[in-house]
Amino acid sequence: MHTTIRFFSLLLIATVASLANAELAEHHDAHKHGTGKLDIVIEKSIIQINLESPADDIVGFEHKPKNKKQREAISKSVATLKNGNVLFIFNPEAGCKLQSADIESALISSEHAHNDGKHKHDKAAHANEESHADFDASYTFSCQNISRLKILNVNLFKDFPNLETLNVQLINQDRQSAAVISKKKSTITF
Repeated sequence: MHTTIRFFSLLLIATVASLANAELAEHHDAHKHGTGKLDIVIEKSIIQINLESPADDIVGFEHKPKNKKQREAISKSVATLKNGNVLFIFNPEAGCKLQSADIESALISSEHAHNDGKHKHDKAAHANEESHADFDASYTFSCQNISRLKILNVNLFKDFPNLETLNVQLINQDRQSAAVISKKKSTITF
């Protein structure tokens, strides 16, 4: 439990620091096609990676699927996103293995979960929600030799060609840094 509290404390510090930087704060709140966000937190031997990307960059549209082809595009993209050990390649000496991958998007769920039958729909809010849908993916890796961690190759650009850049924020016990990676430069150095 102490590790979980510490992890979220580090994540909170990273978020606050990001908002202090005007350029990163602008990207944080913006829903910009072609640009996603990648947060990496390293705590002891655990690496937590969180990806946020406009749905258009992942499946090619941002609305609820309207036909079989779009439903298949979502299924294929979710399967690809769950394959974190292919999307994120660490140098082998670190011994990092994928422990979990969780994918969320308004496009995945076909039904809303409500606690009571008296839920009133705000059509304007739902329209905006559907016109700017995102994909959020969280990955947890466990590393046998975290001290030997040197590089991370991010292979998202190969599988999702609409994704052009990722604003990366990295935090560990020693430092915090930010970078932008792209199709041409998709390696993060630790």
